[in-house]
Amino acid sequence: MTVLKLLGPREITFFVPHVSVAQKWYREIFGAPRFSSKDFVLFEGPGIEIGIHTADAKALGAGGQQVLYWGVEDLAEALARMLALGCQVYREPIVGIDGPSVCQVQDPFGNIWGLKQG
Repeated sequence: MTVLKLLGPREITFFVPHVSVAQKWYREIFGAPRFSSKDFVLFEGPGIEIGIHTADAKALGAGGQQVLYWGVEDLAEALARMLALGCQVYREPIVGIDGPSVCQVQDPFGNIWGLKQG
């Protein structure tokens, strides 16, 4: 059995209705963002990056949905391993607007895992 090599938590992303409104609130906690665009803002938190992203149909519920992104050396390899373990792709791999390649998978128990290369 090959164990998936995770590099540790890299980012937690919070989904919000309005990024511009949420950004003002999160600035009070984390200071100025490291990256900012219309739909995504990235802050440096203590030991982890904090992402604020516009909510969509896949971020359901009154509190939105938080996704923890785990660092991986090779996104394609990690995704293949997660699929072999019974996960399903939840959000297809993309190159994020802030640079790194990311994707999300749903495990057999309904949990969403973020994978972030690097």
